[in-house]
Amino acid sequence: MTTAKAVFIAGFINVPLLFAQLTLLWVGGFAPTRYVRGLLWMQCLWFMLLVLPMTTLSAVTSGLRQTLLVVLGVLLSFIGLAALAPVIPDIGIPVAQRIPEWFQPTLLLGACAAVISWQ
Repeated sequence: MTTAKAVFIAGFINVPLLFAQLTLLWVGGFAPTRYVRGLLWMQCLWFMLLVLPMTTLSAVTSGLRQTLLVVLGVLLSFIGLAALAPVIPDIGIPVAQRIPEWFQPTLLLGACAAVISWQ
């Protein structure tokens, strides 16, 4: 069920968006074939950052009310973290011991994929 939602979103949002971007490039006088790689990467990012988390959210919530509560909770937590960031002191962890930048997005995408496949 949730895979069908992701395919529906990709088919009716990502594909028309890609064709619109290609058309805008062509109308603007650019060669769309030179930018296909960048446009496909943009579509991949749209899918990973918007479609996959929302599909995961739809897999674990039963209705619109629960979905909106989760989205509200996430927004409030981001606002709270942004408000507390200047107050919390930097403890000075050496760069070699920090978590790599690719780890958090990979963990998020892996968790989303695991939840979708588990459901």
